[in-house]
Amino acid sequence: MRIRVIELKIIKIDRFENIYEVERFHDDFLDFLGKTRVILKRHESFLHQKLRQLDTLDLDSLELISFERLTNTSPRLYAVRHPHSKLNERYLFMVMLEDKYILLTAFKEKNKTDYLRIIEKAYNIIEELERE
Repeated sequence: MRIRVIELKIIKIDRFENIYEVERFHDDFLDFLGKTRVILKRHESFLHQKLRQLDTLDLDSLELISFERLTNTSPRLYAVRHPHSKLNERYLFMVMLEDKYILLTAFKEKNKTDYLRIIEKAYNIIEELERE
């Protein structure tokens, strides 16, 4: 299955120096979390805490329980994960030149095939970004 992404913009996230997101990232975030304000606030807070770490430290210094380097991916993809969450959410990002990070997509991992599907989606996003 090929997922097509059209006309993406990269948006700098105001509270960070080196963190960007593709325009669709926030929609993906809302899609799996739903619209419950309490749940959104809790997971948004966790993600912002991890993005602050990413913004100020290099990848090798990050807390490994919350950040994972995806194997066999090129360009290299990373995921922020919430190790104690029942939702088992993941936020995929890639590294640009000069330690700039782009959040590509968010998803809920239910099984290993979810990762394969979302990696394909991430690569489609990257291809679209390279065309623009």
